[in-house]
Amino acid sequence: MVFKGKRKKLYTLFAAVFVLTLLGVTFLFPYSSLSLNRTVTYDPDNRMVKEYLQSLTDFKDQYKTKKPDDATAHRNPYFLQLFELKWLTSKEPVQMDHQDLDILLLEVKTARQSLMELAFQESYPVHAKIYLKNTIEGCLELEERIEDLQDSKFRSRATLDRQYRNLHVSFINNLGRYSSFYKESRKKE
Repeated sequence: MVFKGKRKKLYTLFAAVFVLTLLGVTFLFPYSSLSLNRTVTYDPDNRMVKEYLQSLTDFKDQYKTKKPDDATAHRNPYFLQLFELKWLTSKEPVQMDHQDLDILLLEVKTARQSLMELAFQESYPVHAKIYLKNTIEGCLELEERIEDLQDSKFRSRATLDRQYRNLHVSFINNLGRYSSFYKESRKKE
């Protein structure tokens, strides 16, 4: 009888340790295979988001003032969709999981493919070509960063947060590159 009581306590202890381990893994390593909730809450820097939104608004104003009828202008709304994603423009924390990363990667690859098509279909001034090349390289960098996040099963929450911030900064930089490309591409007219 005493033996059964000890066995019950032992099972309870093992169950408690197991549950605490799972909770610890879930908190410390959110993308781990053992994690119960495979999401990360990205809490952006409000100043960074404010500056990004201002850059986005400036670009939209530049685009709206003069809408030429060419392939570059026709593809602009699709690029704007990429730069207007909720997690980039929200000042509030946003939940990100692997499905969100898959969608993000697909959108970046589609944008890069579209930029590649522009590079071969249109003729641009020299400076516009340089900015277009830089924008394509920026898309490749974004793809690498997203793929790195997808393969981050053993990274801590702090590391993932830093990676998301770096990805956000890369999007900001790519918006600047694309905006410069678009501005220079208009000079051919």
